[in-house]
Amino acid sequence: MPFASKQTWFRNEDDPICRHAFATFDTNNDGTIDFDEFLLAMAATSQGDLNERLGFAFEMYDASGDGQIDQKELANLISAMVNINSY
Repeated sequence: MPFASKQTWFRNEDDPICRHAFATFDTNNDGTIDFDEFLLAMAATSQGDLNERLGFAFEMYDASGDGQIDQKELANLISAMVNINSY
Protein backbone atom coordinates (compact mmCIF):
# COMPACT_ATOMS: atom_id res chain seq x y z
CA MET A 1 0.00 0.00 0.00
CA PRO A 2 1.51 3.36 -0.99
CA PHE A 3 2.36 5.87 1.68
CA ALA A 4 1.82 8.78 -0.72
CA SER A 5 1.08 9.34 -4.36
CA LYS A 6 1.89 12.20 -6.70
CA GLN A 7 -1.74 13.29 -6.58
CA THR A 8 -1.86 13.66 -2.79
CA TRP A 9 1.69 14.49 -1.76
CA PHE A 10 2.10 17.96 -3.25
CA ARG A 11 -0.01 21.06 -3.11
CA ASN A 12 1.46 22.00 -6.49
CA GLU A 13 2.61 18.93 -8.35
CA ASP A 14 3.61 21.14 -11.31
CA ASP A 15 6.41 22.66 -9.25
CA PRO A 16 9.71 21.32 -10.66
CA ILE A 17 11.30 20.98 -7.23
CA CYS A 18 8.30 19.01 -5.96
CA ARG A 19 8.42 16.72 -8.99
CA HIS A 20 12.17 16.20 -8.52
CA ALA A 21 11.80 15.57 -4.78
CA PHE A 22 9.04 13.04 -5.41
CA ALA A 23 11.08 11.31 -8.10
CA THR A 24 14.06 11.16 -5.74
CA PHE A 25 12.01 9.49 -3.00
CA ASP A 26 10.07 7.23 -5.40
CA THR A 27 13.06 4.93 -5.90
CA ASN A 28 11.20 2.26 -7.89
CA ASN A 29 9.50 4.87 -10.13
CA ASP A 30 5.99 3.50 -9.66
CA GLY A 31 4.39 6.91 -9.02
CA THR A 32 3.95 6.27 -5.29
CA ILE A 33 6.07 6.46 -2.16
CA ASP A 34 5.67 3.32 -0.12
CA PHE A 35 6.55 3.10 3.55
CA ASP A 36 10.09 1.82 2.92
CA GLU A 37 10.79 4.69 0.52
CA PHE A 38 9.35 7.11 3.06
CA LEU A 39 11.63 5.75 5.77
CA LEU A 40 14.65 6.08 3.49
CA ALA A 41 13.70 9.68 2.66
CA MET A 42 13.30 10.56 6.34
CA ALA A 43 16.63 8.93 7.22
CA ALA A 44 18.42 10.72 4.37
CA THR A 45 17.08 14.13 5.36
CA SER A 46 17.40 13.86 9.13
CA GLN A 47 20.47 11.72 9.83
CA GLY A 48 24.15 12.17 9.13
CA ASP A 49 26.40 15.11 9.68
CA LEU A 50 25.77 18.57 8.29
CA ASN A 51 27.83 17.95 5.13
CA GLU A 52 25.83 14.81 4.31
CA ARG A 53 22.50 16.60 4.78
CA LEU A 54 23.69 19.59 2.75
CA GLY A 55 24.89 17.23 0.02
CA PHE A 56 21.47 15.61 -0.09
CA ALA A 57 19.79 19.03 -0.25
CA PHE A 58 22.13 20.10 -3.06
CA GLU A 59 21.24 16.98 -5.04
CA MET A 60 17.56 17.75 -4.54
CA TYR A 61 17.90 21.25 -5.99
CA ASP A 62 20.29 20.23 -8.78
CA ALA A 63 17.37 18.97 -10.87
CA SER A 64 19.54 18.45 -13.96
CA GLY A 65 22.03 16.34 -12.01
CA ASP A 66 25.01 18.17 -13.52
CA GLY A 67 26.65 19.01 -10.19
CA GLN A 68 25.74 22.70 -10.41
CA ILE A 69 22.70 24.76 -9.50
CA ASP A 70 22.02 27.01 -12.47
CA GLN A 71 19.92 30.18 -12.60
CA LYS A 72 16.68 28.34 -13.42
CA GLU A 73 17.21 25.80 -10.62
CA LEU A 74 17.97 28.62 -8.17
CA ALA A 75 14.83 30.48 -9.28
CA ASN A 76 12.81 27.30 -8.74
CA LEU A 77 14.35 26.89 -5.28
CA ILE A 78 13.54 30.48 -4.27
CA SER A 79 10.03 30.15 -5.68
CA ALA A 80 9.48 26.93 -3.72
CA MET A 81 10.66 28.61 -0.50
CA VAL A 82 8.30 31.54 -1.05
CA ASN A 83 5.42 29.14 -1.77
CA ILE A 84 6.16 27.08 1.35
CA ASN A 85 6.18 30.20 3.49
CA SER A 86 2.81 31.29 2.06
CA TYR A 87 0.96 28.17 3.34
